[in-house]
Amino acid sequence: MMNRTGLNDCLAVLLGIVIVSINLMSPLQARQFRQMMPIAGPEVETANLPENAEPVSRLQPLSRTDVQPLVEKIVGQWNGGSMESILADSFYDKSRLLDVMDTQVPRDARLSIQSIQGIQTLQQYRVPDAGGGRDSLVSIVSATVRTQLEFNSTNGFVRLPGTNEFLLKVTTAAAP
Repeated sequence: MMNRTGLNDCLAVLLGIVIVSINLMSPLQARQFRQMMPIAGPEVETANLPENAEPVSRLQPLSRTDVQPLVEKIVGQWNGGSMESILADSFYDKSRLLDVMDTQVPRDARLSIQSIQGIQTLQQYRVPDAGGGRDSLVSIVSATVRTQLEFNSTNGFVRLPGTNEFLLKVTTAAAP
């Protein structure tokens, strides 16, 4: 039979082993959450470009007057229920978005633009014309837009404000 002092000593040793084990395991578990992110360099910039495309040496930001009509067109297509025609084939989960809009968005829902808060040109590249004509300048642009969704519910008229990021691919004629 063990006395109280021996039991306390045994518990103290076990507690010490548990604490040391936890301290040894913590760094091992933390490593699982770290991901290696490549540092942007020339090879990273050209990695996502289409064939024969060349990145521009200096970005030429698109103005609000260039981007606003595009955002309005997207919102108009959303309100008209014809988003499929305006979304790119490369749009992630395009069919899922269209299915959710068809099944979960109220039929009388209207989306409106409250404001366009920020526009940023993320990437630009030149694509040569296959026929030897003028090159195209393709710009990938991010627009942060405050929107409001309005619809009638069984609880009355509902307004849902939100902030959305629109990622636009804008193709224009390149300067010679």
